[in-house]
Amino acid sequence: MPGNTHTFRKYLNPVFIETGSEQGYGIQQAVEAGYKAIFSIELNHSSYLYCLKKYAQNKAVTLIHGDSSYVLGEILPLINERCTFWLDGHNENSYPLIAELEEIKQHHIKTHTILIDDLRMLDEEKHG
Repeated sequence: MPGNTHTFRKYLNPVFIETGSEQGYGIQQAVEAGYKAIFSIELNHSSYLYCLKKYAQNKAVTLIHGDSSYVLGEILPLINERCTFWLDGHNENSYPLIAELEEIKQHHIKTHTILIDDLRMLDEEKHG
């Protein structure tokens, strides 16, 4: 189920953190939902560059190029507000959901909202 403005608005917190920017649809939905700070992590370099150009004028949006399994742990210590996480970082070879959840678990705030896209992929990964 792709993210949408209605869902993101329903779980509105000061900060939105997305793993897997792709073409920026989640970013756009978060902007429309009203988040004051939006972070999006993208592993694919061309998708990162695309979103960087697309959202260059939006000061609320911060794009980060890298593997969410590691990058999430680097940015979370800098955040001191409740977040809504949209965990959608994956490709055909990798599904970093467990690593992302472990990083969120380490954060000092324990009242974040976590939304997970493609949860079915986790079961597929376990069962091949």
